[in-house]
Amino acid sequence: MNNNHILFIGGFPPKQGVGSPIIIDRHLKRLPNTHEISIVAPEQTFINIDFPEAWRLIRMPKRRWWWLPYRYTVPLLQKVRFWYWRTECEKILRHERPSVILTVLQDKHSVFSAYLSKSWQIPLITILHDQEELWAKSDKEYNWIKENWKFVINQSTKVLPVSIELSRVYCINNPSKVFKLMPIPEGGFKDFIKWKDEFKISPTIAYAGSIYPSQISCFKKIATVISKINGKFLLVTDAKKSEVLELLNSHSNIEHQEPFPENIDVINYLANNASCIIVSYPLDLHIHPWAITCFPSKLVEFCHLGLPILIIAPTTTSLGKWSLEHNWLSYLSNMDDDKLLLTLSNMTEKQKWLQMASQSITVAQSEFNPEYIQAQFESAISIG
Repeated sequence: MNNNHILFIGGFPPKQGVGSPIIIDRHLKRLPNTHEISIVAPEQTFINIDFPEAWRLIRMPKRRWWWLPYRYTVPLLQKVRFWYWRTECEKILRHERPSVILTVLQDKHSVFSAYLSKSWQIPLITILHDQEELWAKSDKEYNWIKENWKFVINQSTKVLPVSIELSRVYCINNPSKVFKLMPIPEGGFKDFIKWKDEFKISPTIAYAGSIYPSQISCFKKIATVISKINGKFLLVTDAKKSEVLELLNSHSNIEHQEPFPENIDVINYLANNASCIIVSYPLDLHIHPWAITCFPSKLVEFCHLGLPILIIAPTTTSLGKWSLEHNWLSYLSNMDDDKLLLTLSNMTEKQKWLQMASQSITVAQSEFNPEYIQAQFESAISIG
């Protein structure tokens, strides 16, 4: 058995884009070439993705004609489906076994990873990014998630949550196996952005990502307030949704850019067009309870630009707590007009801009450093 053989199991393979797949992609591609990597995911998800030649791809079929149907609400059918999938893995791996199984707690494939870990007696490493049960479409699905997530976490040798608050949600009995792991950024952006005189007379605050309906009023206020200092609000987002179109048409100082296919393209675009970045979580936690425990990869990523980051999030969220712990100069826990105007105005003054930018640079070089985060990951997957 190769002591450096990682078997990743997920509903999607590692790939460029958003969410957990790009995080896994970055981690696995940063591993030394002494590591052997195998990927298990549904066969249809491998289409149009270029993988390193050394990676072993196990394309899991949706079904075979002789397979019994899968019903997540029927434990016996789930167990049978996992046995089928195990057989498919063993056809490819033959007698070889990985040294560790890696998954992101997300769907039935995460549960399969725990099943395989138990069956093969292989250590399981589970990454936690979100509370998937909060998106359950029915009580049955919610109960299935809660029951099966408990099995995955109990089977895991190590659990890597994006925030400690997230690990507490699942009441992990053995805290010694919990290791916080920030989402690893792209890295490779060589030079931090320098102050430009145009930031003083025409600032541009930029937001990149999805926009929730509950954020529309918040973003309209930002556009209104920044217009008072001759500023623009730049949105890098999908404009197909009606509420986003409404936002784009509501203020003349709102500019729009469609999302880019590669993450590095977004970073380069913001470097050339923004004087500061906004990382905003919805303020209504009753509508968006996921914000309490989640931690935004955008913050980790965009700090590497060396621009000031305006953080908007309730104080009870993991992001809000992080901001308070770091005495973040441009943190707001609500949309008070005067505080927002003061914060945005400060970003037009060189010395205050430099102070805020310095905070971004400091965390980019320390806890958000991709080499540091990768070292934490490699330590976690080193079993023994």
